Amino acid sequence: MKLSKFIFKLTGLLIILLALYFCCSYFIIDRYVDRYYHKFRYPAGSMVVGLSRSNFGISPEVLDQEFGDDEIAKPVLNFSFELYRSPYGSVYKKDIENKIAEGTTNGVFIVSVSPGSFLIPINSSEDDVDKLDEDTMLGKMDYVNVDPNFEYMVKCYANPLYKGIVFWPKNDVVVTHDNGWIEFREGTSTYEITEKMVDKWSEETLISYKKILVGQKISIARLKAFEDTVLMLKEYGKVYVVRTPVLKDVLDFETEFWPEMNSQIDSIANKVNVPYWDYTKDHSSYTYYDGSHLFSKSAEMFTRQLAMDIKKK
Repeated sequence: MKLSKFIFKLTGLLIILLALYFCCSYFIIDRYVDRYYHKFRYPAGSMVVGLSRSNFGISPEVLDQEFGDDEIAKPVLNFSFELYRSPYGSVYKKDIENKIAEGTTNGVFIVSVSPGSFLIPINSSEDDVDKLDEDTMLGKMDYVNVDPNFEYMVKCYANPLYKGIVFWPKNDVVVTHDNGWIEFREGTSTYEITEKMVDKWSEETLISYKKILVGQKISIARLKAFEDTVLMLKEYGKVYVVRTPVLKDVLDFETEFWPEMNSQIDSIANKVNVPYWDYTKDHSSYTYYDGSHLFSKSAEMFTRQLAMDIKKK
Protein backbone atom coordinates (compact mmCIF):
# COMPACT_ATOMS: atom_id res chain seq x y z
CA MET A 1 0.00 0.00 0.00
CA LYS A 2 2.80 2.38 0.96
CA LEU A 3 4.65 1.50 -2.25
CA SER A 4 1.61 2.26 -4.40
CA LYS A 5 1.18 5.64 -2.66
CA PHE A 6 4.85 6.43 -3.29
CA ILE A 7 4.52 5.52 -6.97
CA PHE A 8 1.36 7.63 -7.24
CA LYS A 9 3.07 10.65 -5.67
CA LEU A 10 6.19 10.17 -7.80
CA THR A 11 4.07 9.95 -10.95
CA GLY A 12 2.23 13.12 -9.95
CA LEU A 13 5.52 14.93 -9.34
CA LEU A 14 6.88 13.84 -12.72
CA ILE A 15 3.71 15.06 -14.46
CA ILE A 16 4.03 18.44 -12.72
CA LEU A 17 7.72 18.72 -13.66
CA LEU A 18 7.00 17.80 -17.29
CA ALA A 19 4.15 20.30 -17.45
CA LEU A 20 6.43 22.97 -15.99
CA TYR A 21 9.18 22.09 -18.48
CA PHE A 22 6.85 22.38 -21.48
CA CYS A 23 5.30 25.61 -20.18
CA CYS A 24 8.76 27.15 -19.81
CA SER A 25 9.78 25.86 -23.24
CA TYR A 26 6.65 27.32 -24.83
CA PHE A 27 7.33 30.67 -23.15
CA ILE A 28 10.85 30.72 -24.65
CA ILE A 29 9.59 29.60 -28.08
CA ASP A 30 7.08 32.45 -28.05
CA ARG A 31 9.92 34.97 -27.52
CA TYR A 32 13.31 33.84 -28.86
CA VAL A 33 15.04 30.46 -28.85
CA ASP A 34 18.28 30.78 -30.84
CA ARG A 35 19.61 31.30 -34.36
CA TYR A 36 18.53 27.90 -35.65
CA TYR A 37 15.10 27.17 -34.19
CA HIS A 38 13.13 28.72 -37.08
CA LYS A 39 14.83 26.36 -39.53
CA PHE A 40 13.01 23.42 -37.89
CA ARG A 41 9.45 24.76 -37.91
CA TYR A 42 7.94 24.27 -41.36
CA PRO A 43 8.47 22.61 -44.76
CA ALA A 44 9.84 24.64 -47.66
CA GLY A 45 9.25 24.75 -51.39
CA SER A 46 12.68 26.18 -52.18
CA MET A 47 15.85 26.21 -50.10
CA VAL A 48 19.34 27.53 -49.56
CA VAL A 49 21.69 24.90 -48.11
CA GLY A 50 25.31 24.98 -47.04
CA LEU A 51 27.43 26.39 -44.24
CA SER A 52 27.73 29.82 -42.63
CA ARG A 53 28.54 31.78 -45.80
CA SER A 54 25.14 31.02 -47.29
CA ASN A 55 23.56 31.26 -43.83
CA PHE A 56 24.58 34.93 -43.69
CA GLY A 57 24.97 35.59 -47.40
CA ILE A 58 21.74 34.52 -49.15
CA SER A 59 18.39 36.08 -48.24
CA PRO A 60 15.15 34.09 -48.82
CA GLU A 61 13.20 37.36 -48.60
CA VAL A 62 15.02 38.71 -51.66
CA LEU A 63 14.34 35.47 -53.56
CA ASP A 64 10.67 35.78 -52.56
CA GLN A 65 10.62 39.30 -53.99
CA GLU A 66 12.43 38.38 -57.20
CA PHE A 67 10.30 35.35 -58.08
CA GLY A 68 6.52 35.21 -58.26
CA ASP A 69 4.48 32.47 -56.61
CA ASP A 70 3.95 30.87 -60.01
CA GLU A 71 7.69 30.89 -60.82
CA ILE A 72 9.12 28.93 -57.90
CA ALA A 73 7.74 26.85 -55.05
CA LYS A 74 7.43 28.72 -51.78
CA PRO A 75 8.14 29.41 -48.99
CA VAL A 76 11.87 29.87 -49.46
CA LEU A 77 13.91 28.75 -46.45
CA ASN A 78 17.57 29.22 -45.62
CA PHE A 79 18.51 25.80 -44.23
CA SER A 80 22.23 26.59 -43.90
CA PHE A 81 24.11 26.38 -40.62
CA GLU A 82 27.40 27.49 -39.10
CA LEU A 83 30.66 25.79 -38.20
CA TYR A 84 30.51 21.98 -38.36
CA ARG A 85 26.72 21.71 -38.15
CA SER A 86 25.93 21.02 -41.81
CA PRO A 87 28.72 19.52 -43.91
CA TYR A 88 27.55 17.42 -46.83
CA GLY A 89 26.77 13.86 -45.79
CA SER A 90 23.87 11.43 -45.56
CA VAL A 91 22.59 13.11 -42.36
CA TYR A 92 22.30 16.56 -43.97
CA LYS A 93 20.88 15.05 -47.17
CA LYS A 94 18.13 13.27 -45.22
CA ASP A 95 17.12 16.41 -43.33
CA ILE A 96 17.16 18.52 -46.50
CA GLU A 97 14.81 16.08 -48.21
CA ASN A 98 12.56 15.96 -45.15
CA LYS A 99 12.27 19.76 -45.29
CA ILE A 100 10.87 19.78 -48.83
CA ALA A 101 7.12 20.34 -48.94
CA GLU A 102 5.08 17.43 -50.25
CA GLY A 103 4.29 17.70 -53.95
CA THR A 104 7.09 20.17 -54.74
CA THR A 105 8.17 20.03 -58.39
CA ASN A 106 9.28 23.59 -59.18
CA GLY A 107 11.56 24.37 -56.27
CA VAL A 108 14.75 26.39 -56.55
CA PHE A 109 17.63 24.94 -54.55
CA ILE A 110 20.80 26.94 -54.04
CA VAL A 111 23.56 24.61 -52.90
CA SER A 112 26.44 26.58 -51.42
CA VAL A 113 29.96 25.14 -51.37
CA SER A 114 33.08 26.04 -49.42
CA PRO A 115 36.00 23.92 -48.21
CA GLY A 116 34.31 23.58 -44.82
CA SER A 117 31.45 21.62 -46.38
CA PHE A 118 33.79 18.74 -47.24
CA LEU A 119 36.10 18.43 -44.24
CA ILE A 120 36.76 15.58 -41.84
CA PRO A 121 39.45 15.33 -39.13
CA ILE A 122 42.77 14.28 -40.60
CA ASN A 123 42.91 11.17 -38.40
CA SER A 124 39.39 10.02 -39.40
CA SER A 125 38.58 7.51 -42.11
CA GLU A 126 35.98 7.99 -44.82
CA ASP A 127 33.81 5.43 -43.02
CA ASP A 128 33.56 7.76 -40.00
CA VAL A 129 31.56 10.48 -41.79
CA ASP A 130 28.07 9.31 -40.81
CA LYS A 131 29.08 8.76 -37.20
CA LEU A 132 30.62 12.24 -37.01
CA ASP A 133 27.43 13.80 -38.39
CA GLU A 134 25.07 11.83 -36.15
CA ASP A 135 26.47 13.76 -33.18
CA THR A 136 25.53 17.14 -34.68
CA MET A 137 22.30 19.11 -34.27
CA LEU A 138 21.00 17.73 -37.57
CA GLY A 139 21.85 14.20 -36.52
CA LYS A 140 19.87 14.57 -33.30
CA MET A 141 16.67 15.91 -34.87
CA ASP A 142 13.94 13.52 -36.04
CA TYR A 143 11.17 16.09 -36.62
CA VAL A 144 12.20 19.06 -38.75
CA ASN A 145 8.78 20.51 -39.62
CA VAL A 146 6.98 20.94 -36.30
CA ASP A 147 5.67 24.20 -34.84
CA PRO A 148 6.15 24.55 -31.92
CA ASN A 149 9.10 22.16 -32.02
CA PHE A 150 9.59 20.82 -28.50
CA GLU A 151 12.02 18.18 -29.75
CA TYR A 152 14.39 21.01 -30.65
CA MET A 153 14.09 22.42 -27.13
CA VAL A 154 14.86 19.03 -25.59
CA LYS A 155 17.75 18.04 -27.86
CA CYS A 156 19.30 21.26 -29.12
CA TYR A 157 18.53 24.19 -26.81
CA ALA A 158 21.91 24.94 -25.24
CA ASN A 159 20.91 27.11 -22.26
CA PRO A 160 19.19 26.30 -18.97
CA LEU A 161 15.49 27.15 -19.28
CA TYR A 162 15.66 29.84 -16.60
CA LYS A 163 18.15 31.80 -18.71
CA GLY A 164 15.79 31.78 -21.67
CA ILE A 165 13.03 33.10 -19.42
CA VAL A 166 14.95 35.69 -17.39
CA PHE A 167 17.42 36.88 -20.02
CA TRP A 168 16.06 37.77 -23.44
CA PRO A 169 19.08 38.19 -25.75
CA LYS A 170 18.34 41.27 -27.81
CA ASN A 171 20.78 41.88 -30.65
CA ASP A 172 20.12 44.56 -33.24
CA VAL A 173 23.26 43.73 -35.23
CA VAL A 174 22.87 39.97 -35.71
CA VAL A 175 19.20 39.44 -36.56
CA THR A 176 17.48 36.06 -36.85
CA HIS A 177 14.69 35.85 -39.43
CA ASP A 178 11.77 33.40 -39.51
CA ASN A 179 12.90 32.32 -43.00
CA GLY A 180 16.20 31.02 -41.61
CA TRP A 181 18.41 33.88 -42.78
CA ILE A 182 20.91 35.28 -40.26
CA GLU A 183 21.46 38.96 -41.01
CA PHE A 184 24.63 40.74 -39.89
CA ARG A 185 23.97 44.47 -40.10
CA GLU A 186 26.59 47.15 -40.72
CA GLY A 187 25.73 48.70 -37.38
CA THR A 188 22.83 50.41 -35.65
CA SER A 189 22.10 53.77 -34.05
CA THR A 190 23.41 52.37 -30.76
CA TYR A 191 26.28 50.19 -32.01
CA GLU A 192 28.84 51.35 -34.54
CA ILE A 193 30.93 48.83 -36.45
CA THR A 194 34.18 50.54 -37.41
CA GLU A 195 36.67 49.69 -40.14
CA LYS A 196 39.17 48.88 -37.41
CA MET A 197 36.79 46.29 -35.93
CA VAL A 198 36.23 44.68 -39.34
CA ASP A 199 39.99 44.51 -39.96
CA LYS A 200 40.48 42.85 -36.57
CA TRP A 201 37.66 40.33 -37.15
CA SER A 202 39.03 39.53 -40.62
CA GLU A 203 42.49 38.91 -39.22
CA GLU A 204 41.08 36.68 -36.47
CA THR A 205 39.02 34.72 -39.00
CA LEU A 206 42.06 33.94 -41.12
CA ILE A 207 44.08 32.88 -38.06
CA SER A 208 41.19 30.67 -36.95
CA TYR A 209 40.89 29.02 -40.38
CA LYS A 210 44.60 28.27 -40.45
CA LYS A 211 44.44 26.62 -37.02
CA ILE A 212 41.36 24.56 -37.91
CA LEU A 213 42.50 23.34 -41.31
CA VAL A 214 45.82 22.03 -39.99
CA GLY A 215 43.87 19.12 -38.52
CA GLN A 216 41.40 18.62 -41.40
CA LYS A 217 41.34 17.03 -44.85
CA ILE A 218 38.96 16.97 -47.81
CA SER A 219 36.67 13.94 -47.66
CA ILE A 220 35.85 11.84 -50.73
CA ALA A 221 32.74 10.60 -48.90
CA ARG A 222 31.50 14.17 -48.44
CA LEU A 223 32.07 14.94 -52.12
CA LYS A 224 30.00 11.86 -53.00
CA ALA A 225 27.28 12.90 -50.53
CA PHE A 226 27.26 16.36 -52.12
CA GLU A 227 26.69 14.77 -55.53
CA ASP A 228 23.91 12.58 -54.10
CA THR A 229 22.28 15.62 -52.48
CA VAL A 230 22.24 17.52 -55.77
CA LEU A 231 20.76 14.52 -57.59
CA MET A 232 18.05 14.21 -54.93
CA LEU A 233 17.17 17.91 -55.13
CA LYS A 234 16.83 17.71 -58.92
CA GLU A 235 13.77 15.53 -58.35
CA TYR A 236 12.02 18.53 -56.77
CA GLY A 237 13.09 21.39 -59.03
CA LYS A 238 16.17 23.20 -60.31
CA VAL A 239 19.53 23.17 -58.56
CA TYR A 240 22.26 25.81 -58.65
CA VAL A 241 25.65 25.17 -57.06
CA VAL A 242 27.19 28.40 -55.79
CA ARG A 243 30.45 29.53 -54.24
CA THR A 244 29.80 32.79 -52.42
CA PRO A 245 32.27 35.70 -52.52
CA VAL A 246 34.91 36.10 -49.80
CA LEU A 247 37.73 38.55 -49.17
CA LYS A 248 40.80 37.90 -51.33
CA ASP A 249 43.01 36.92 -48.37
CA VAL A 250 40.53 34.20 -47.40
CA LEU A 251 40.22 33.04 -51.00
CA ASP A 252 44.01 32.85 -51.41
CA PHE A 253 44.30 30.76 -48.27
CA GLU A 254 41.53 28.38 -49.38
CA THR A 255 43.13 28.02 -52.81
CA GLU A 256 46.41 27.11 -51.15
CA PHE A 257 44.64 24.54 -48.94
CA TRP A 258 42.52 23.02 -51.74
CA PRO A 259 43.78 24.14 -55.17
CA GLU A 260 41.53 21.65 -56.99
CA MET A 261 38.28 22.82 -55.37
CA ASN A 262 36.78 24.61 -58.37
CA SER A 263 37.77 21.90 -60.84
CA GLN A 264 36.40 19.12 -58.61
CA ILE A 265 33.11 20.89 -57.89
CA ASP A 266 32.75 21.86 -61.55
CA SER A 267 33.36 18.25 -62.57
CA ILE A 268 30.60 17.00 -60.25
CA ALA A 269 28.22 19.75 -61.42
CA ASN A 270 28.84 18.81 -65.06
CA LYS A 271 28.35 15.14 -64.25
CA VAL A 272 24.89 15.75 -62.72
CA ASN A 273 24.05 18.49 -65.25
CA VAL A 274 23.63 21.52 -62.99
CA PRO A 275 25.38 24.92 -63.20
CA TYR A 276 28.25 25.82 -60.90
CA TRP A 277 28.76 29.55 -60.36
CA ASP A 278 31.89 30.78 -58.63
CA TYR A 279 31.34 34.34 -57.36
CA THR A 280 34.69 34.65 -55.60
CA LYS A 281 36.02 36.55 -58.62
CA ASP A 282 33.55 39.33 -57.70
CA HIS A 283 34.89 39.66 -54.14
CA SER A 284 35.59 43.40 -54.44
CA SER A 285 31.92 44.15 -55.18
CA TYR A 286 30.83 43.25 -51.64
CA THR A 287 31.61 44.05 -48.01
CA TYR A 288 32.33 41.50 -45.29
CA TYR A 289 32.21 41.72 -41.53
CA ASP A 290 35.06 39.24 -41.08
CA GLY A 291 36.47 38.60 -44.55
CA SER A 292 34.41 35.44 -44.95
CA HIS A 293 30.78 36.47 -44.38
CA LEU A 294 28.76 39.22 -46.02
CA PHE A 295 27.23 42.21 -44.30
CA SER A 296 23.45 42.22 -44.75
CA LYS A 297 23.29 44.89 -47.48
CA SER A 298 25.89 42.99 -49.50
CA ALA A 299 24.01 39.74 -48.83
CA GLU A 300 20.85 41.26 -50.28
CA MET A 301 22.78 42.64 -53.25
CA PHE A 302 24.45 39.28 -53.84
CA THR A 303 21.11 37.45 -53.62
CA ARG A 304 19.63 39.79 -56.24
CA GLN A 305 22.57 39.06 -58.53
CA LEU A 306 22.04 35.37 -57.94
CA ALA A 307 18.33 35.71 -58.76
CA MET A 308 19.19 37.55 -61.99
CA ASP A 309 21.57 34.77 -63.01
CA ILE A 310 18.93 32.13 -62.26
CA LYS A 311 16.41 33.97 -64.44
CA LYS A 312 18.91 34.09 -67.31
CA LYS A 313 19.62 30.36 -67.12
